[in-house]
Amino acid sequence: METVAVTPALLPMTRLETCLRPLRGYFEATTSVLSSYCDLLDSYLSYQATTSDASRLIIRLSATKEWAELQPRLLGLPTGTVKVVLPDFEAIWAEVVAILDAVLLQDPTKCSLEFWNQQVNYRGLRVQPVVILVCDTLMDLSPDFKDWIMHIINSQPRYHDVQGDLQAQFKARELLGANTIPEMARIITTIPHDYETIWGGVAVFARLVQHMIDHHQEMRTFSSGNPTLNQYLNELVDHHRALVSDPFTITPLALRQQFASCDVRGTARLLVWDAATLSDQPSYTGLPWDMFKNFVDGLMHVVGALGPVCIGHVRTALFMLRLDCFLEPDAAKDDTWTWLPEEWDDEYESDGEFDPDDLPEVCFEPIGPTIKTEQYAFAVTNILDLSEEDCSICRDTLNVHETVRDEVPVKIDCGHTFHYGCLNTLINGISKFSNLCPNCRQKICSRRPKRLKDDEELQSARFPGEQDEVEPVRFLQDRYGDVVMTDE
Repeated sequence: METVAVTPALLPMTRLETCLRPLRGYFEATTSVLSSYCDLLDSYLSYQATTSDASRLIIRLSATKEWAELQPRLLGLPTGTVKVVLPDFEAIWAEVVAILDAVLLQDPTKCSLEFWNQQVNYRGLRVQPVVILVCDTLMDLSPDFKDWIMHIINSQPRYHDVQGDLQAQFKARELLGANTIPEMARIITTIPHDYETIWGGVAVFARLVQHMIDHHQEMRTFSSGNPTLNQYLNELVDHHRALVSDPFTITPLALRQQFASCDVRGTARLLVWDAATLSDQPSYTGLPWDMFKNFVDGLMHVVGALGPVCIGHVRTALFMLRLDCFLEPDAAKDDTWTWLPEEWDDEYESDGEFDPDDLPEVCFEPIGPTIKTEQYAFAVTNILDLSEEDCSICRDTLNVHETVRDEVPVKIDCGHTFHYGCLNTLINGISKFSNLCPNCRQKICSRRPKRLKDDEELQSARFPGEQDEVEPVRFLQDRYGDVVMTDE
C-alpha cells in the first residue's frame, strides 16, 4: 500500500492549538475538534478546486454550519471542568486558508483533489493526507502535544484482512436463520446498545448491501474467482480499513473495534451470491427491494432477543436510513424501489453539483414571465365581500372604492384579502413561502422559477419549462367576472 509525503504545515495552527490545549486527556472532545478542523481543510480544498461562484458560496455556508454545530456537540462530551470556547468561523477559516495556501504554494503537485482524497498509510493507520498534515503539525508543537496525539493514534484499532470463506458464511447463516448476515449478527449483538453505535452498525451493513447490489447489476455474473469481483473487494476492504482506523471519524470507537475483525470479503461474497440467486429467475425484477427486505428481516430476527431498548434503537435507525418501509409485514413489493439515504446523497452526485435551495435568497433572481395576480385573485368591490379591514401583508386599511391598481383589495381562494400590489409582490418573489398565503399557508400558485446570479454556467442554461410565448391578456375582475377599471 502506498504512502505519501505530507510535511508539517509551514504556518502554526494557532487557533486549533488554543482549542485543544485545555482538552488534553479528554479523548472524545479532542477527536471531535480535530475532526471538524480536518473537515474545514477538506472544505477549503474543494473551494479552491472549483471556479463556480455558486459552488464556492455553498461550500462556505456548509462549512460555517458544520463548525457552528461543533460547540453544542462538545457540551455533550466529558470535559471535566474545562469550558471550551471555539473561535468564530471567520477566524478559523482564515487560519485554514493561510495554512493550505502555504502548503500548495510550496508544492504545486498537491493542488489536485485527487491527492487529498486518497487513502494512504500513516503509522499503521489508513487515512487521508489532511489527517497527516494536522497530526504532524501538532506533534511538532511540543513533547506534550506529541505524546497526546501519539496516544490517540495508538488507540485506534487496525483492520486485519481475511480472504473470506463463502462456505463458512453459509454455515453461520444456517445456524442463525432468516437470511441473516452473520457478521452483522455478531457485531450488533456485541456492541454497546446506545443509539449512535447501533445506527453506525446498521448503516455500515446497509451500505455494504447496496454496494453489492450495484456490483451485481453491473456484472450480471458471479464467480468466487472472478478477478473483477476480487478487485472490487480489494477496494471495499481499503475503504473499510480507513473506516476502522481513521482517528477523527465520527464512527464510535467501540463499533470500530468490532469492525476491526469483520470478514468483509466473506460477507460481500455472501451478498453477491444472494443477489445472483434472486436474479436467477425468469423475468425477475426488484432486486434492491428483495435484498433490503432480507437485510431488514435478518436484522430484526437478531435483535428480537436483545430487549426492547435495542429493538427501539434499531427501528429508529431504519427510519433514519429510509428503510422503515420493510418493517411492515404486509408491505407490497415495489419493483421500482431504490435506496438512497439523505446522508449519502452527495456521494452519488457528480463533482460541482449542489442543491441550490441551500443558498440564501439574495443569491437568486426570478426568471420567466411575471405571475399574473389576476389569475389567482379577484377584486373586492363590495363592502359586504370584504371580510378583513386590513391587508394581510402590509396591515394597511383596505378600501373597496380604490381605483389605483396596487391599492385595490383582492381576495384569494382561502378568503384572506390583500392589496393588489402587496399580493403581486409576494407571489412574484422567490422566497420559500412566496406562493403561500401568509396567514394560513394555503397554496396560492406555483413558485416562481429562479436562477443563481453571477454564475455564467448556471445563467446560460434555460430553466425547465421556461418558454418564449405570448401570455394571454388577463383583466382584473371581481368575483362576478366583471372587469374592474383602474388608473393603470
